[in-house]
Amino acid sequence: MRTRRAFLAAAATAAVAGCQGERDGEPSGTATEQGTATATGTDRPSTGDTPEHVAWRQSVPGVVTFPPTVDGDRLFVGTEMGTVASLSSAAGDLDWTRTPDERIAGSPVAGNGTVLAIGRADEPFGTETLYAFEAASGTPRWEFPSTNWWLDVVGIDGDTAYVATNDDALGPTGETLYALALSDGTQRWSAEIGDPSESLRTAERLFVRAPAAVYAIDRDGRRAWRYRPESYELRSLSAVGDALAFVTVDASGRDVVRGLDAATGGVSWTVGELDPTTTAAVDGQLLVGGESVASLDPATGEPQWDADVSAPLNDPPHADGTVYVAGDEVAAVSLADGTVEWRTAVDVSLEEASDGTEITASPAGLLGDRLLLRRSVGEDDRRYQALALDAASGDPAWTVDGESDLTQFAVADAVASAGDGERVVAFDP
Repeated sequence: MRTRRAFLAAAATAAVAGCQGERDGEPSGTATEQGTATATGTDRPSTGDTPEHVAWRQSVPGVVTFPPTVDGDRLFVGTEMGTVASLSSAAGDLDWTRTPDERIAGSPVAGNGTVLAIGRADEPFGTETLYAFEAASGTPRWEFPSTNWWLDVVGIDGDTAYVATNDDALGPTGETLYALALSDGTQRWSAEIGDPSESLRTAERLFVRAPAAVYAIDRDGRRAWRYRPESYELRSLSAVGDALAFVTVDASGRDVVRGLDAATGGVSWTVGELDPTTTAAVDGQLLVGGESVASLDPATGEPQWDADVSAPLNDPPHADGTVYVAGDEVAAVSLADGTVEWRTAVDVSLEEASDGTEITASPAGLLGDRLLLRRSVGEDDRRYQALALDAASGDPAWTVDGESDLTQFAVADAVASAGDGERVVAFDP
């Protein structure tokens, strides 16, 4: 069985590296007073000497390595020093900080008045613990220790938090999905799954993608079905209507898009002509990214249109019947018929770009009439900048360089935020 590091290297994706560990005992939700909370209320962001289109910058204790989480009018971030912080998304005021004394692994998850953050012990073979805080004040509510190395927060839905275990040996079995009461962490049920890579939730079920498996779990914890493809590869799960779709490898070694009946897990169709890398559910359509961007009928797999744009689809922004993608170029594609409305080179207005340097960009969202992208700068793949294009024409509008290692953006309303070293930065149109 391949390790997590081997799998990620083969997939050429980024993840947080961890160490193997083990913690004895059954997990349970218990109240905790561990750590230190600081309600600041008056800590103001820096607004002087900031570039145009930077709304504010706010210092936080430690390096922010994952994107902020937006919940209403608040932002929540975690840092490598082990701090969870709450900020105003509009003004950047620091509302409160909380220190579980463990490095925060991943972006916090927020919902229904609660913030969840995973802390990783700063020691060899460190395990992880899930911490729950009251969103308004930062008051700790409960904690949930891992029994199997690491944890993933699948999501918050109503009064329930869904949390899964994972480890360094990626596989289709051997992990556990827990349903916890959001109020106090009490375990409601558990179900066996594989190492969680992706999840979707509907009114009736949770769907969890693991290496070489898709699990359908009813809301009472019973497994409705499990699908196993003929190969180990299974990635990019999407749900549209009564169908699930993903990319896998068929018996001949060819990358294909496959559709399942969400009710039964039966295979409905397979499409192998697109050279796909990703799928996405966009405005009720099933889109496929790869050598081209295509729309498929989710019930039959029949192509609806195929746009001559090469790009992956990772939660692509869309509005007013247009989806925005970026690969070898940035493009706006009509959802109605696949017409490419405009194209712009990913290195547009980039004076530092040198011959042979690969420049990458990923669309983050729409800020008013601007399309915001995170773009690499030069040969150092840790240097990024914010690039704004006119959403109607693709013309470059402005760029702002990150001062440190700019994370992906969280976009909400008219503000986009990101981690930038030991600060959170916000951009406006």
